[in-house]
Amino acid sequence: MNNLPKGSFEIVKHNRIPLFIWLLLLILLSPVITRSQSVEYNVKASLIFKIAQYTEWNSTQNSEAFQIAVLGLSPFRGELEKLASRFKIKGKSIKIKYIKDYKEAEGAQVLFICQTEKKNIQKTILAFQSKNILLISDSPDFSGEGVHFNFFTQNDETIHFEIDLEALKNSGLKPDLQLVSIGKIIH
Repeated sequence: MNNLPKGSFEIVKHNRIPLFIWLLLLILLSPVITRSQSVEYNVKASLIFKIAQYTEWNSTQNSEAFQIAVLGLSPFRGELEKLASRFKIKGKSIKIKYIKDYKEAEGAQVLFICQTEKKNIQKTILAFQSKNILLISDSPDFSGEGVHFNFFTQNDETIHFEIDLEALKNSGLKPDLQLVSIGKIIH
């Protein structure tokens, strides 16, 4: 694409102010709306969609639908399906797939790793560390393990996310500059 030295990391910059404003409002309003778990996972489902929309990768070009796989015991309770029925990611319809083994994630562009997968996290990360699949979780134990985006809740009950830029680079994924500017960088 451009003349970056080999091994350098490119962050995609879009002139999309609305994403920044949307995410800022979402974060600022989180203390008000994250009182119950169902609302918490509604916010996290929305963040998964926005993060996917503002991340660039190659694998979406060859698929008919944009696939989000959820590995483990899902906390979303239909929230992902509600969004998938109303929105598109990268101009494609969205397919939500619930899986019990990381090997079933083949063809997915996003893999959400549930907290119930703690015992298998290292195997899962190892299987996807150099693949073009966006790894997202919400477990404090997964931070720094190679998950690309990891949600966490502050004491004031606001939802934030950590970003592992090194893991993203190894997977060939390019986050939008606005995502990087509002996330907590861990690598």
